[in-house]
Amino acid sequence: MNLMSFQSSQTEICIECLSPASVHQHLLRHPLHTDLFQREGLEQRLTQPQPAERRLCMTDESVKLVAENLKTDIYCRSLSLAHNRISGVGLGYIADYLRINPQTLTCLNLSHNMIQDDGFHALAKAMDKNKALTDLNFADNFMTDGAGKVWLKLVKFTPTIQVLDVAG
Repeated sequence: MNLMSFQSSQTEICIECLSPASVHQHLLRHPLHTDLFQREGLEQRLTQPQPAERRLCMTDESVKLVAENLKTDIYCRSLSLAHNRISGVGLGYIADYLRINPQTLTCLNLSHNMIQDDGFHALAKAMDKNKALTDLNFADNFMTDGAGKVWLKLVKFTPTIQVLDVAG
């Protein structure tokens, strides 16, 4: 799925694996978002034709930029970084953001990435300050039973979490 959406009310950010053509179309419709792509050096890659398997996806460094920008954002309620190439390092950046801004984000979708237990443990530690998250989607990552048990325990003692998807 190719999807990038920044709603005008700044309440939802969704960045998924993008083909160069879909990024180009998005930037034509939303010229203010070119700054992120310029800082990443991604605009140069847009002009080069690439096969479908080399789509432009968020990596840990991209997530670092997103998390840094979100630290001062009081409007973002939903963040979807599904279908990317994010590892535990990238999830660590999101955990840092949640420690600094624990009252804003309610939905976090990190499904279909490459996140392993280290990232899930970092996020679990950040949850002691966060009481806003209600929906978490970690489906189709590399969570083992050990990290799964930590999250089940966390859900039990964190009444705000209503949905936890760890399928796959």
